[in-house]
Parts: sequence; C-alpha cells; structure tokens
Amino acid sequence: MSRLRQNNSQNYTSSGNVNAEFENVVRYLNAAEYGNKTISELLALCFDSSGTFKANVELRLDTASGVQYRSGTYTGSEEGWLTVVPIADIRGSAGVNVGTIGEPIFDSRFEFTATGTTSEVDIPHNATSFLMVYKAGVLLTEGAGADYTKDSTDGTQSTGSVTFAVALTTGQKITVFKVESGSGYNFRRTDVTTTSSQSNFGFVFNSDDAVQVYKNGILQQVGGGNDYILDSTNNVIIFNSAIPTSNKVSIVGSGPTDSRIVTGLMTEANYTNINGFIPYTKLVVANDQIPTAKVNGLSTTLAATPSINIGSSTPSPATRFWLDTSTNPNQLKFYDGTNYLSANPASSIPTFDSNSALQFLKVDATGTALSFSAIDFTTLIPVSTKAATNGVASLDTSARLPVAQLPVVISHDSYHSYTPSVTNVTAKPVKRIFGHSVTLTKVAFRIDAGSCTVQLTVDGVVQDTPVALSTTSEVIRVFTSPINVVGTTASKLIGVTVTSATNATNLDVSIVSQIKSQ
Repeated sequence: MSRLRQNNSQNYTSSGNVNAEFENVVRYLNAAEYGNKTISELLALCFDSSGTFKANVELRLDTASGVQYRSGTYTGSEEGWLTVVPIADIRGSAGVNVGTIGEPIFDSRFEFTATGTTSEVDIPHNATSFLMVYKAGVLLTEGAGADYTKDSTDGTQSTGSVTFAVALTTGQKITVFKVESGSGYNFRRTDVTTTSSQSNFGFVFNSDDAVQVYKNGILQQVGGGNDYILDSTNNVIIFNSAIPTSNKVSIVGSGPTDSRIVTGLMTEANYTNINGFIPYTKLVVANDQIPTAKVNGLSTTLAATPSINIGSSTPSPATRFWLDTSTNPNQLKFYDGTNYLSANPASSIPTFDSNSALQFLKVDATGTALSFSAIDFTTLIPVSTKAATNGVASLDTSARLPVAQLPVVISHDSYHSYTPSVTNVTAKPVKRIFGHSVTLTKVAFRIDAGSCTVQLTVDGVVQDTPVALSTTSEVIRVFTSPINVVGTTASKLIGVTVTSATNATNLDVSIVSQIKSQ
C-alpha cells in the first residue's frame, strides 16, 4: 500500500480541470511507490547524498553457467544470481580437427657438378641424418667398399661431407637429398646384392608406407605390368622378372609411426611464454585434481616422509612413529619392523637409589618394562677351579687346551680285515698307525668254513693267546690287559698270525681301539 494520502479527494473546486490534473498527479505518485517505500526512499537506495549512483548490483563470470548478475542484498554468496550470457556463448563452438602434423622427411637437396677431379664434396648433415646420394641420377650405396662414405664432422667447414670411392670427373653431377627422420617417421633403407637369381626381397612395411625400389641405382616402377609388386601382408618386394646374380637392389621405405591430431591451435602470443609453454594462470586446475603420480618425485617424497599415529593403542597397520598417549607423559615410539621402541629410552628407565648400586638394567620377566637387578653369580664357576678336579680346563698361551688336561681317550675306532681264502701266514696286516698312540681293547674273529688258529700281533710280535676258529660261532676276545700301541715316532703294524688253517674261508677280523691324546 502506498504511503501517499489524500485528505480531501476530489475536492479541488477552483476548476474542474485543476481537479482532474491534481488527481492524475496523485495516481502517478501512487504508482511510483514500491514495497511501502516513497519515491524519495526508493531514490535513496540508488543514490548517495551527493547524487552518485550506488545501486547494489554485482556481476561475475561463473565457469559453469556464464556471465551472471544480481541486484540487492543477499545473505548467501550464491543467492540471487541470474545468467545473462551462457558459458557456451562465451567460449564459442568447439574446435575442429584441422589435420595431422608430421615431420619433414626430405629436409634439403644439394646439387653439385664436378669442375675437375675430386673425391670429397661438402654436404652439411648431422650424425643421425640419412643421405640419398645420386650420381647422374643413379642411386649410390653408402659404406666401406661401396660407392661412398659420409662424415658429419668432415669437410671444409667441418659440417659434413661425402667421400666417393671413385673420384668424380669434370661434368659429373651429384644430387643429394638429406633425410631427417625423427620420432614421427620410420625411414629405413636396405641394400642387397644378389648371389643367385632372385625375385623376392624381404622388407618390413605396411600399406601406408612410401616405398621406393632401385635396381643397380635405377628407380623401378611398381605394378603387375611394370617392374615389381608390393606384398605388405608378407613384408616382401616381388619382382616380375627374377634379378640375376651380382645385381644390387636397394629398397627405401618411410611412413609415419604416429599421427598427431590438432584439435585446437593457440596461435596468439598471449597463450604461451617465451619458451613456448602455457602459463599456469591460463590453466583451470581444480583442487585435488592432479594425481600424486603425475607430480614429479612426489610419490617418492611421500613414501620417504615419516608418518605418525597418535593414540593410546598400538597402531594397526603399523606406522613409522607412534605417540603413545596411554603413558604419562606421552612417549614417542618408532617401529623397528617387529616392535615399537621408545625414541627416548631414558624416560622408561625406573628410578634408582643407593640400593641399586652395582645392579644392571634388564627387561622384566613379562617383557613389558625395565627394572634393576643384581647379577646372579650362582651359576658361574670360580676362577679357582681352573685345571682342578671337577672344575674347568685352563687354556695355554694360544687359547687352546693343554694336552695334560685332555682325556686319555679322545675317540674310538675299529680296524677291519677280510680274507676270502685263508692260509697260514705270519703277521697278516690289518692296520698301520703313525703319529699317535692307540689302545687295543678287544677283537672279534670269525670264518665261514673250515678251521684255523689266529693270534693278534703288533709289528709281528704275538700279543695274546691263540684263538681256535671254526664255523660254529664268532669268537670275541676281550683283553684283560689292554694292548698299548705307541706310534708317535715310528709306525706300528697291527695284524694277525694264522696257523693250522684247514679249508678255512672268509676270515673276518675286527679290532676295537681307543685313540689316546698323548
């Protein structure tokens, strides 16, 4: 409702015309009032006291919606916005494919006509350049023993040259095409000298490659009715007529290894810096949009960055560091691959006093804490027991046990002899010892047939009473007085003497010995 009031409506009696005009003014003013505000109040919202326009109108570019505006006062930053120009109208139509960009193949052409006898011609090129060299229109072959060699650092300008195996003469014309094949093209050449009549020549290519075929340097024509055909399925060049022996066939192929599609060109200098890179301010990158793996070195850095867990329970899975809040004060611990260890061991050492003198710090029986404890010597052997009865052995100056403290018998052994056909014999050898002494304690005899009498001997000297053998059983003789055989300075032969042998076979002798320490 308007705030303009008429106290005496239709009461302008001086004239009917004046009354009508006055009513028109009142109706006009009523129509200009909005929101229960007078015209002056509405104007105060749009102008300051100096008459300067101050209406609350905002404009913005929303990357999703386009150009927007709002008028008035709003509590939220996203309230009241109206789109004036959609974002699609600002950006224009999408880019189009303008083709593919490849790389130059035949970079340069050089022409040279010899004015005298010469072998070297300046041809600037790089070490990676391919050269197609023609003499009088005939393709030549590169290499030692071929038509020419090239050197990218030779020549009068040290920028490259071609040296011919046969010197050029006056009037001979040389044409050179320099080929610069980068990553985008696969330029290759194969030269074959036939050793027999041959029609097929292997060459890897596809249907999109450009292929040139030369016979003795002369360019051939492709086609079934011409010189050769191409078989890209089997990677072979097939001549319509076989090439005789000692003819040279050269095959040159090239083709793009990839296509580089251009969907939009930023040709204005405003879009790139002096190095041709797009400034970061020209890119729209949302927060957390770039993956970690796409930032150089970030994955390695994050993997090497220590991580810490804060809590009262052991972290699972384990982290490199753990701030254990279950203790007071909190303890920083690190993971050693198996357990968490305190980064400040002093904080876990219990309090000590005079009663802890000469005690050592140890892990308690539960394996969960540290404690002080006296050293337990009850299981240790006193020094006074060295070399004593029921004590421990002492060591000599070489940290070895003295011979006198070794047991008399340090090991046992058994000497064995087997004789298939038994005859009477004196001191038949069983075992020869040297460098040590042994004690013979017992012996076992047996035969499989017949009978005989045996006695133990040392160096041919009988050591015991005769033992009569038959097939009835094995005879074991335990020496009442063990037989000592000293072989420390000279060898000793331990054997047996056989007598009264009658049809005896398979005499088996086993002697038990004790190896002595000295």
